[in-house]
Amino acid sequence: MGEEISMSARLWTSGYDIFSPTVNVLNHYYVRRHYPKFWESVNRFFKKPIHNDIVEIIIKRVKNMLGYPESKADLIYPNSVLYRLDEWGMGKKRSFSKYMEMVGIDPLQKKITTNKWCHEGVWPAQAEQYKLLNKKKSTKSL
Repeated sequence: MGEEISMSARLWTSGYDIFSPTVNVLNHYYVRRHYPKFWESVNRFFKKPIHNDIVEIIIKRVKNMLGYPESKADLIYPNSVLYRLDEWGMGKKRSFSKYMEMVGIDPLQKKITTNKWCHEGVWPAQAEQYKLLNKKKSTKSL
C-alpha cells in the first residue's frame, strides 16, 4: 500500500478522471533480478534497515487517509505523520466514499472486490455522472 492508492484517491476526489486502457500501452519491469528497487537499495547505503521504519510511518498516514479504523488520528504515533493532512489529503470535488466503492476497497470490513469495469473498458457506475459525452459528428475518411 503506498503511492498508487494515495495518489489516485486524492486525484479522483479532486476532480481528475482515471483511465485504464483495456490493453497494455506501457509497462515497466517490476521484478528486476539484477537491479534493486529503491527500498532495497536504501538498506545497502545506510547499512541498517531504516527504510522499513520510514515505510511503516508512511503506511500509517496512507491508511489514515483511506479510513482504516486502526489508523484513526488518535491512535497514530507520532502524530506528526498527519501533518497538513487537511491540505494534502482528499479533494473536495468528489466523494471519497464513492471512490472507495468504485475501486472496491472496504477498509472497515477488510474486503476487496474485483472491478469488472477496469477490465471491460467501461465507466464505473460511481463515475458515470462525470463522464464527458463526445458529441462530435463522425467524419468520413478521404
